[in-house]
Amino acid sequence: MSKLHKTLPRISKLKVIERDGSYCYECNKELESFMVGKKIKVIAGHFHHIYPQIYGGINDFSNACLLCIKCHIKIHSGAETEEKYIIHMKNFYQNKKLLYGTA
Repeated sequence: MSKLHKTLPRISKLKVIERDGSYCYECNKELESFMVGKKIKVIAGHFHHIYPQIYGGINDFSNACLLCIKCHIKIHSGAETEEKYIIHMKNFYQNKKLLYGTA
């Protein structure tokens, strides 16, 4: 399996922040986000693909959330399996009551 990783597009990053605010999805820690030129920066956080692109996840806001660094490391710890991310994706959509970006 080849490793595919594309950075989330700027418009998708803006939509994630608009939808969720600047908070970690897992622990609800407030994260500072701001623009630097045309780039969006998040202090002590990362944009995270909920269902990884290597398993067919799309590179869009509907498949993304913000995570603090600690939670991002936690999610990627342990075995990296497709089943792990299927569960993660189901939990995200059930907890947030989102269906591809609609509240």
